[in-house]
Amino acid sequence: MIVFLEPKLNGISWETRNLQLNRKNNKEKGDKRKIKLDYYESSILSVVCYFLYLYECKAYKLRNFEDLVKMAGPVFLIAIVIYLTYRINEFSKDREAMINSWKNIDAIEKRIKK
Repeated sequence: MIVFLEPKLNGISWETRNLQLNRKNNKEKGDKRKIKLDYYESSILSVVCYFLYLYECKAYKLRNFEDLVKMAGPVFLIAIVIYLTYRINEFSKDREAMINSWKNIDAIEKRIKK
């Protein structure tokens, strides 16, 4: 949107303003942090709930395959939540790279049309 649509919309630049706000917030928070914990509440909550589940169900005793599924199944789902949370947390870096890539593509297309 920033590269292709916003220049044609005469002042409607929601995406650019959103990007500028994110840049400002990141500078205020400090980019010196190695690990950003902006979106990890759900991951932490998932792990805590899983341990409470294990404690309450006494699922440590593996008697059959069903018990294994009950014990290991949530671990797979928690791994998915953690991975998706990590990707969301890294999106601002990816977003900057995508904007630069689209600007390069736009410049190439303009050169080809001339």
